[in-house]
Amino acid sequence: MNLTMGGPGIVTKRYGTLVVYAGPEVSPDVVKTALDKPGSLLKESPKAITRRVDDWVIKQNAPGLKETVKYLLRPGKYRQGWIVARYLEEHGIGVPHPAAYVERMAWGVPVGYAFVSAYLEGYVNVEDFARSLVSQSATGYEIEVFLRNLAGAVATLDGARAYHSDLSGKNIFTSDAKSFVFIDLDAVTLDTDLSDEQRLLNHVQLYDSFCDLWDDGILQTFVEALWQGATAPPGWFDRVKAGQSARRARTEALWRKQGRLAE
Repeated sequence: MNLTMGGPGIVTKRYGTLVVYAGPEVSPDVVKTALDKPGSLLKESPKAITRRVDDWVIKQNAPGLKETVKYLLRPGKYRQGWIVARYLEEHGIGVPHPAAYVERMAWGVPVGYAFVSAYLEGYVNVEDFARSLVSQSATGYEIEVFLRNLAGAVATLDGARAYHSDLSGKNIFTSDAKSFVFIDLDAVTLDTDLSDEQRLLNHVQLYDSFCDLWDDGILQTFVEALWQGATAPPGWFDRVKAGQSARRARTEALWRKQGRLAE
C-alpha cells in the first residue's frame, strides 16, 4: 500500500493559508466555497466541530491554541481519516465518500484541518436501526438477517487488514440492513492483522451496542458470526460479556463524574 495525501486524480490547490486536496470529481474552488458556508451543526466537542454543508459533512478541528498545537505536533493523526477513507473505498468497503481534505497553514506548517465527505442521506447508526427493529416488533428472522449482514460487513475490515479501534454501533451506519458504512475513520489503522485482544475489543464494543435490546441467545450467535466461519477460542463469549460489563462500568463512572448520571 502506498497511499498518501495526494495520489492519482487528487488535485491540490492553495488559497492563501489553505491547501485543498480534492478528489477527481470535485473542484477545489467548490470545496473552498463550502468551507465558507455556515451549514448546520451536527456535532461539537472540545476537539472538533462537525457540520453539514449542502450534500457534504465537514469535520474540522475546534478553534483555539490547544487544538492548533495538537495538529502542529501530530498532523499525521488527523490526516488518517482522509487516507483511510480513500483506501477503504478503493477496496469496496462502505465509507462516506471522501471528497476533500484541507489544511490550514501558518509559518509554513499545517496547524488545522477540515475533512470533507459525503452526507449519508437516509442512513442511521446501527444502534438506532436496531431500536427501530424492536419498536416495529421485527421477527426473529429480520433480526438475524440484520446481525448476520452486519457481521459480514465488519469482516470486510479484517479482510482489508484494517483495524477500527472504536467499532461501536454509533460508528456504523445503514439504511436497509443490507449495506453498511463505517465512520470515525481516524480511529482506523491500516496494514494490521488483528490480534485476539483487538478482536475482543471490537466484539465487546459491538455486543455493548445491542445487549440492552436482545438476549444472549441472539447475541452469542452474532458474536460467533463475527468470526466468519473460524472457530472462536474456548470461553470467548464469556470474555466478551465480562469485557462489556467492565466497559459499561467505566462509562457510567465517567458519566457520574460529569453529572450525566445520578448516583
